[in-house]
Amino acid sequence: MKPHQLNDTGTTKSKNDKNLPRLAVRALIINPEGKVLLIQGRDSTNPTNTWWFTPGGGIEIGETPDQALIREVLEETGLIIENPVPLGRERISKFRFEDTEYFQKESFYLVRLRTLDTVSQSLTEIEKRTFLAQKWWSLEELSASSAIFYPTNLISWIEEILR
Repeated sequence: MKPHQLNDTGTTKSKNDKNLPRLAVRALIINPEGKVLLIQGRDSTNPTNTWWFTPGGGIEIGETPDQALIREVLEETGLIIENPVPLGRERISKFRFEDTEYFQKESFYLVRLRTLDTVSQSLTEIEKRTFLAQKWWSLEELSASSAIFYPTNLISWIEEILR
């Protein structure tokens, strides 16, 4: 997650501003075996609270959503993706992370991988502190897990995609 925030006029707001509007993109990355890639994260201010989430992040000034998604997935996972397909699904969330309140609008994209071509990750300092693991999850593993997943309706979305 990048600390780069945009206000309604497209200019950057201070990290300490409350109720930061942030445009973000997220990828449901499905491998050839039908598994989805998720990242386990935590807030370093509350390190015992962990969750799994889809790769992605904030759209920087001058980027299209596709460009932001390709950049974020590469930085966070090392995966080289092409042609993300909009899922037509969005999520509005308000949350506290690293002592900052966020108001975020996320657009979700589907990425189907044919191969697992990777390069090295390029994590930001905040990602180095807060990313714990990456895992390819099968639908069965997701359904049987007691872990917290974001978005909360992730399993039903993946069921629809894999049908």
